[in-house]
Amino acid sequence: MENKERQINGEGKDRQELVYLVQTAFCDYGVDKDLNKYSRESKDDTQVPTDWVELKHEISKYVLQCQFDNRPVKIIVTYDSYRKVKEVLEDMGFFDTFHTVVDEFQSIFTDSRYKSSTEMEFVETLKSVQKVCYVSATPMMEEYLDMMDYFKDLPYQELDWGTLDPGRIKKPDIDVRSLKSVNTAIKPVIEAYKAGKFEHKLVNDYVNHTLKDVESREAVIYVNSVTNIIGIIRACGLMPDEVCILCSDTPNNQKRISKKLDKKRQGIEYKIEKVPTRDEPRKMFTFCTRTVYLGADFYSDNARTFIVSDANIDTLAVDITLDLPQIMGRQRLEENPWKDEAILYVRPLMKSKAMDIKEFRAWIEKKVEETNDLLDSYDNSPTEKSKASLINVYSREVNGNNYRYNYVSVNQHAGSKPIPAFNSLVLIAEQRAFDIQQLDYADRFTVFSRILDQCNITQTQSMEVQMFIQKFNSLPTVNRLKFLCTSEENFTAEEWEFIFSEIPNFYRNVYLGIGPERCKALGYNYSRAKAEYETKFFNTDIVKKDILSSFSVGDKISNSYVKEKLKEIYNKLAYYKSL
Repeated sequence: MENKERQINGEGKDRQELVYLVQTAFCDYGVDKDLNKYSRESKDDTQVPTDWVELKHEISKYVLQCQFDNRPVKIIVTYDSYRKVKEVLEDMGFFDTFHTVVDEFQSIFTDSRYKSSTEMEFVETLKSVQKVCYVSATPMMEEYLDMMDYFKDLPYQELDWGTLDPGRIKKPDIDVRSLKSVNTAIKPVIEAYKAGKFEHKLVNDYVNHTLKDVESREAVIYVNSVTNIIGIIRACGLMPDEVCILCSDTPNNQKRISKKLDKKRQGIEYKIEKVPTRDEPRKMFTFCTRTVYLGADFYSDNARTFIVSDANIDTLAVDITLDLPQIMGRQRLEENPWKDEAILYVRPLMKSKAMDIKEFRAWIEKKVEETNDLLDSYDNSPTEKSKASLINVYSREVNGNNYRYNYVSVNQHAGSKPIPAFNSLVLIAEQRAFDIQQLDYADRFTVFSRILDQCNITQTQSMEVQMFIQKFNSLPTVNRLKFLCTSEENFTAEEWEFIFSEIPNFYRNVYLGIGPERCKALGYNYSRAKAEYETKFFNTDIVKKDILSSFSVGDKISNSYVKEKLKEIYNKLAYYKSL
């Protein structure tokens, strides 16, 4: 490791000459370059492309200007642009005078499921770099780093900010609430804001030596996916001037947003936007997915934070150990009284989604075996033509199935031609995903314990109430009604109301509608209790009337919207039959 130095420990000028990897820019002088259009390779192999010469000239001019002004040379680039900057500096003969600092390096692993080729090629490029330091406020845990040969032997240093000055570390305050669905959690929040029912706080006005009343007119909402964002906007009838959509700016995401929202709003355009700067106007609602909040700084003096975390969907829950601290650090202004607070809606793993560790390992082993077979096929292929054909097949596999069946990646920058490689980053990301879903979110108490390590938790109910809900949800459906009706817990009316809000509506309606004694007489049978409740309280005319008031004859409405609206009506009326 003598030549593979991984710490910044130089002196003077060497210590200042850093390459920060966050975004494309010559940061000292505000120069911004799109490096995708620059290429070192010429089309006819006769001369260096003109644009590459121009890029070298731009960087040379920047370096000379820094030296003239006695300022450190700093170049900020994205992962996918790093290789090009490295090649330019190598051509100029002074790349070795720079240090490479990879900020928020845990994203190499967490993003590898979605940008796997980019992340893998970035790591491959770094292998030849002598002076690299990986830094993060929430680094990937060592057990995952050790799974990759490149990282497992690197020295690891932790900066302890709290031992000598305990008051320096302030734990954020998290109000943890149960999540039934994204819309049921967030819709009341949005309706309150739109109705002008803002949260207020009294804060010290140190200039005028008085108390100042601050109201929150902005909400930043973190969700699992673009699908969540679209669903909330549709359910709440939000217009483009009310929402700032922050997600990965890809053609596919923009197409989905346009298809699901623009047509719904008769051509009014919804766009993927950028995080507003300190001086730019902000909208009332900002929706954010995990692909953009790393490094996204919000400069609001009144925004509140809402986080939705569902462990039962493919895009995963919030990674408590990595994502939650990152989210809590996004509001940058000290004058925001909600800066260090958030409401976290959590839905733990359902039993139907649970996977045994042996089953998971067998699945991983099968993918590893197929990966090795495919790489062997390439190595043993007799001609360059057949190898090129296999590369095309592997590339289509990556684009079409996104590592669903194996870990074969196509490295575009390993040499003069693309070659296949084992993408260990995806394997590690899948192991981490399994641990998040199956372990961290196994139940509500595991979630609480994980959060308590880093945050102060607000719990609205006692541990006895929480335990009762946990026990209820763990039971098979056939046993739940009896458990509810025979409980000897001495809960208050407020506690019972909370319990009913945390379990399916059916049980509340039956318990209060026909009573525990009648449920006992029916043998606590789900179907019989349901039928008696509906006979006592409903006729279909009530439901039909509500449906006809919600739809107009002759309207052209999508099936998905009809289903969504009917579900809303049925839930409101506590009706369960299909018409």
